[in-house]
Amino acid sequence: MEKILDSQSLTVLIIDDSPDERDIYEQFLLRDTHQSYLTVGTDTGEDGLQLLDAHVCHLILLDFNLPDMNGLEFLEILQTSNTQIPVVMMTGQGNEAIAVQAIKQGAYDYLVKRQITPESLQSTVRNVLKQSNLQTRLHKSKQRQSLITSIALRIRQSLDLEQVLEQATVETRQLLECDRVLLYKCELDMSGVIVAESVNSQYQSTLGQKIVDTCFQNNGAQYYVQGKCTTINDIQRAGLTSCHIELLERFQVKANLVVPILLTTTSRNSSDQSQSTQLWGLLIAHQCDEPRCWTIEETELIKLLSLQLAIAIQQAELLSKTERSLQREQELNALKSQIIGTVSHEYRSPLASILASASTLRIHGASLPEAAQKKLLNMIENKVRHMNHLIEDMLFFNQIERGQIPIQSTPVNISDFLLEQIEEYKLKKPSYAINLEVKGTIEPFENDPKILGQIFNNLLSNAIKYSLDSRHIDIQLKGLASQVIVIIKDYGIGIDIDDQDSIFEPFHRGANVGTIPGTGLGLSIVQGCLDMCGGKISYTSEPNQGTKVTVGFPRKIDCRLSSARNCM
Repeated sequence: MEKILDSQSLTVLIIDDSPDERDIYEQFLLRDTHQSYLTVGTDTGEDGLQLLDAHVCHLILLDFNLPDMNGLEFLEILQTSNTQIPVVMMTGQGNEAIAVQAIKQGAYDYLVKRQITPESLQSTVRNVLKQSNLQTRLHKSKQRQSLITSIALRIRQSLDLEQVLEQATVETRQLLECDRVLLYKCELDMSGVIVAESVNSQYQSTLGQKIVDTCFQNNGAQYYVQGKCTTINDIQRAGLTSCHIELLERFQVKANLVVPILLTTTSRNSSDQSQSTQLWGLLIAHQCDEPRCWTIEETELIKLLSLQLAIAIQQAELLSKTERSLQREQELNALKSQIIGTVSHEYRSPLASILASASTLRIHGASLPEAAQKKLLNMIENKVRHMNHLIEDMLFFNQIERGQIPIQSTPVNISDFLLEQIEEYKLKKPSYAINLEVKGTIEPFENDPKILGQIFNNLLSNAIKYSLDSRHIDIQLKGLASQVIVIIKDYGIGIDIDDQDSIFEPFHRGANVGTIPGTGLGLSIVQGCLDMCGGKISYTSEPNQGTKVTVGFPRKIDCRLSSARNCM
């Protein structure tokens, strides 16, 4: 990790029991025109180790002969403590055996004191620092490759996306040695939720927080869709907007690194296929204790990680889609079985009645009075209508389930539309009193007349069928600011309490309906139609008191409600 320092000087720890020699080495280093240095010095190995704890040191000039230990013993302690600081060993005599042993134990170079000149010391220190930096970068590179390989392997072995994302944040934070790594998932409006996080215990957790940032929603999202990343070394010096700084300060951020996670989607039409890029979210690293210079290697690492995470996310989404398709297929197969069973059951009785009536007419038609003949013909006609209605309901419901009904949105005068429906039922059922009350501003209103017809036809049909002796239905139409409400209330048999949780299930019929004809599909069709046009339905019901159904419609259909349907 590279921190921003007040100066570009590097700190050298000089451990030598001779104050004069320490001063000489310090003067030699201060004369270097290629690099500036700060020095700290001591005369014992023990004090040197304590200074390492108190200062950020970049290199150690170590005398071999110290009052409390020799240079080899000092190197051994450094190795044991896993301190990665380059050491240049110095001795008063050129002993090759000592030099070899020092190099074996981790020293980068070896100098004979009487041969040290300003140029040789400066050159040796610069070369050792360069060599140390290269080795550190090589070590980091190996760690990064190991991390990428580990995550890639985990992606191929695990189907648990949450676990993959969580482990990726943990390992990335360890490798970058930063204070927080998080994954931010974007919503449709470019607000977002933090879905995975690894954070230093001294800083607040952001996991699960929903972030609504208008600056990002208005400008930043498009920037990241293009695959660009953001590197901020110091939020106070990066020229950020005040709202951006305020957001970062909420999470104690001093520096951050942001890379988009982009998913590739393929769309096909009749002639060709095209690919588009979708912004799933962001992979973000935070430094919270102080500003930080992010290196090119760190930026490239997090870019590679974002690509691997994109693979994991697309893999998980594909699996989820496959599971949903299998579940849907199972549901459709179960529905087919229900349809076959319902057709067999519902057709058996009317077919028997039609066969009996037809046989009676064929055998005894000539001798039957005209009124009896008409009665048999009417019964055949009514049974055929019932069977045809059953087929239409099942076909329409099957189309809803498969998403095969296109929505054709158009301006609708909802009050006139309802009056037409009511007049049709009054002609069929002249003994029923159906009242319509209109409140509020109804227009403008857009919807699909075919869908509305299915909804109100089924709701009015149910209200009439289950009213029985009351023969009284009240309808109220309300215009609100954002929606139109229709309330249909009957005073009939109501819905048993045990059935109220199941009334929208296909083919479900209440225990109290007796011989009242029906398919059990009406409310399922209503629910499916409302889902297509963005409507909502609720109800209250008491047995033997009646049922009140409330339906709400948005004033305009949202075309994005279903990608499987066309909004025309």
